[in-house]
Amino acid sequence: MIRYVAKLLLCLVLAGPLGCASAGAWRYPQSRATPGEVVSETRVAVLPFQDRRTGGNSNRMLLYIIPLVPVGPIHYNRIEGGSGFLYHSSYNVRPADDLAKALVSDLKRARVFREVFFTNRENEPGIDYVLQGYVSEMKYKGGVISYGLSFYGPLLWLLGLPAGYTTNTLRVGLDLHAQDSGDVVWSSIGKRGEREVTSGLYYNWGTEFDGYPEIAREINQQWIAGLTQYFSQPRDSLWKRAPVPIAPVARMDRPGRIAPDAPAAGVRRGLPAAISGSP
Repeated sequence: MIRYVAKLLLCLVLAGPLGCASAGAWRYPQSRATPGEVVSETRVAVLPFQDRRTGGNSNRMLLYIIPLVPVGPIHYNRIEGGSGFLYHSSYNVRPADDLAKALVSDLKRARVFREVFFTNRENEPGIDYVLQGYVSEMKYKGGVISYGLSFYGPLLWLLGLPAGYTTNTLRVGLDLHAQDSGDVVWSSIGKRGEREVTSGLYYNWGTEFDGYPEIAREINQQWIAGLTQYFSQPRDSLWKRAPVPIAPVARMDRPGRIAPDAPAAGVRRGLPAAISGSP
């Protein structure tokens, strides 16, 4: 009986990498515009984020079947190319497009601009500014915990012990370009967030991708605050001002805990001398 239960629990874990489990998907909550006046009577296009991530994916989940090996680890630098996760067979996400569209959704809700929209075209007619983001990290780390007991490790899950752990990491940056000159007039250097989750049969099961939209939403709110501050200044003074500095994003080590993290270096394009100071 014990052997049967152990094998049954093992199948729950193997369902993902063997392709029997459903695929996960990026889900970002839609935002509705809040009442009130817009901050800036400008028209802004948001381009797909530039992909600056490194490669390299590794799935060694099945190592946990070996006796005395406590964990079967997974590490994906490019999560959309991963095959086999703790609870899903794959993750359907397009970082360049999905992150940009999430930003558009939040900007519309905050009513920062008269009009803001997503586009793949760099030269949209009739726009005032272009927002160009970049993603330098969208990592997934996780592992199945067997406590070194191989097939019998999942029996401990019935007692409430953790079955696995996941860490979602996202690092992004954002530049605002004036359409007429192409100069960067506002910039946010790389902002990084993490979300760590320990899961078991009775808690957090199947939530291994929830951290990405949560981190993106938090960073978007910081960007919106910076853009609102920038465009709240008199129009004639915008080109004379240095880019608004953005505080480093906090690292979400786990739900309810915020820890500081050092920002990554941003990339600017064609900064005029008047605004070349580091944010």
